[in-house]
Amino acid sequence: MQYSEIKTDLGIDSDIFADDWDLSAPSQSGVYAFITKESVQALCEALMFENDIRDAFINALPLFDSEPVRRLFWHCHWLMFKRGVPYPRDRFVQWPLLTMQSGDHADMFYAFLFLSGALAVSRAHEALRIPRDVTVETLSDLAVWMRTHRERTGRIGISEKNWLYNHYTIKLFRLGRLQFLFEEFPHSVTVYRSRAHNGVVMLAPADVKFRRDGQYDGIMGVADPKAATTSFEETDNAWKGNTITPEGGITAKTATLKKSEWDLILKKGDPALSFHIAATGPMDHAQCGESFARARDFYPRHFPEYGSRCFFSVSWLYDHQFDGLLPDTSNIVKLQRELFLYPLPEAGDKQHWERIFGKRYENINDAPQNTSLQKTFAAHVKNGGHWRSSGALLFPEDIRWGSAVYREKR
Repeated sequence: MQYSEIKTDLGIDSDIFADDWDLSAPSQSGVYAFITKESVQALCEALMFENDIRDAFINALPLFDSEPVRRLFWHCHWLMFKRGVPYPRDRFVQWPLLTMQSGDHADMFYAFLFLSGALAVSRAHEALRIPRDVTVETLSDLAVWMRTHRERTGRIGISEKNWLYNHYTIKLFRLGRLQFLFEEFPHSVTVYRSRAHNGVVMLAPADVKFRRDGQYDGIMGVADPKAATTSFEETDNAWKGNTITPEGGITAKTATLKKSEWDLILKKGDPALSFHIAATGPMDHAQCGESFARARDFYPRHFPEYGSRCFFSVSWLYDHQFDGLLPDTSNIVKLQRELFLYPLPEAGDKQHWERIFGKRYENINDAPQNTSLQKTFAAHVKNGGHWRSSGALLFPEDIRWGSAVYREKR
């Protein structure tokens, strides 16, 4: 079939799927080896998917009764897993979700696509000598996001396809409680380590207006009439700039770091690993520490050429205001104290609302206040406070879980 026919039959508005359309045609009969109950069941068993996920795939196989769906599916599979070179992310993110015009199980299209790539991913992992349990753990996220889609829509399937792209292009691995993604460090702060005592100092970029609470001026619509401006200077002998506390605030204090005594260990664009908390179960503190320890050993062993400088993350979880409003036993507070926090110029509260309440409420009194976290969030808002996302980082050489290492070396 020509792509123009596919577009019409499936109600697709975009030409984005047309990339190399004719090149995938000669092998399109390969789709029949995959779209059988036996093949799907075997893959689900290999990935240790639970019965509800296995049954969802088997029950959705009638999706492939449609010739246009079969042809499009094989083309997408070929682009992702047979083409010989990675399909570009900037193209993949433009692939639209299929509508019900494609069939009653249209929401399962991308779930099937990722399942069909499990063998290719497994082979790539084997070539890198990555343990099988890491492969299964990493690809288990497909089931997680299928269930999330069902919770949101009432239908089993996948809508978070862009996140799962990382798993199936060997960019992300799950190591216990945390997931790690190859990613350049994207922020403008710089970090230095003392040769004498091994402590670290973070400096803010130049010409940043910051409030007296240490946050970027203007975030969340809050401006400080007494906001100050940072400075930063590098000479042949030293770096000088405004310091950022491990709690994530820019200070009026400037530090001069002599190059004979300090090393620059992190700057924007350096190779790094972003970390993400998998959407399964509680954020157990000890398990998070175990994940960092695993990652510290895993990446130099399997990707020695990468040379990651740090682990970093951006999330609502690193809003330092939680420390002091939640008890010391809170997993959020305990995690924050293990990390070096830093403010963000684009900080907002969207994630707070989504993760704590499921959506934003225009009137805080309408939001459910059943959990201690919901009550803490609401009380802060009612008192005129504003929540904000923050950045957090951890250097592999500083992993001494439970010691709050950055709070020690002040």
